[in-house]
Amino acid sequence: MLKVTSIFITLLFCSESLLAQDSTMVFANPMPISVAETLPSLDSLIYLAVKNHPTIQFNEAMSQASFEKLKVQKRSWSTNVSGFYNYSLGNQSLIISGTANSDINNVANGYRYGINLALPLSEFVQRGPRVKAAKSEFEASQLKVDEVIQVLARQVVEEYHYLLSAEELLRIKSRAFENSRINENLSEKAYREGSITILEYSRVMEMTATAEAEYVLARKDFLTAFRQFELLIGTELSNQESTK
Repeated sequence: MLKVTSIFITLLFCSESLLAQDSTMVFANPMPISVAETLPSLDSLIYLAVKNHPTIQFNEAMSQASFEKLKVQKRSWSTNVSGFYNYSLGNQSLIISGTANSDINNVANGYRYGINLALPLSEFVQRGPRVKAAKSEFEASQLKVDEVIQVLARQVVEEYHYLLSAEELLRIKSRAFENSRINENLSEKAYREGSITILEYSRVMEMTATAEAEYVLARKDFLTAFRQFELLIGTELSNQESTK
């Protein structure tokens, strides 16, 4: 099992194990391995987020579509080019048509082929602006991709450090809860021996309840931050240890 999984096991069941501790026991268990030590580098996490994020994939697809439109505009003149091919059988005679001053001779048999090119005036007038517009659209789509990547990278950095902060806060609240349980057990023993009053014992119990509530909230915040970060980069963090 990966080390990241051990973090969850240790943190999730920390409070339950504390309830079973004896009042004389010292909480000397080592702290679980930090999330930062089990994950790839921050640059690698940013790369994963950029690679897997659907918004970036969408904008890249739109950019590719704009590039194809640019190629179409550059080749729009080809729509005015056409080819032809004729084949006929006959007696090798010539067909003469027209007036005496302008006769047209046509071969009555054999074959003919060629290309017809007829460029309208609008092609010369409008082609330049159309190509420029398509090029500008393509460049704008590329800038949009870059913008989304920068926004996502900043979000990954922010969420990454938020995750580490949530983990550190959970460690702090865990230690505070451990100490509160120790104090409660010692206070309970002192109360039974008559060394402290019921008021002092109740105050210790209230402090323990507060520490436990803070620990539960810190655990919730850590697990939420952990799962949100997985959604942000588009993959499970426990699968990334092999990529380090």
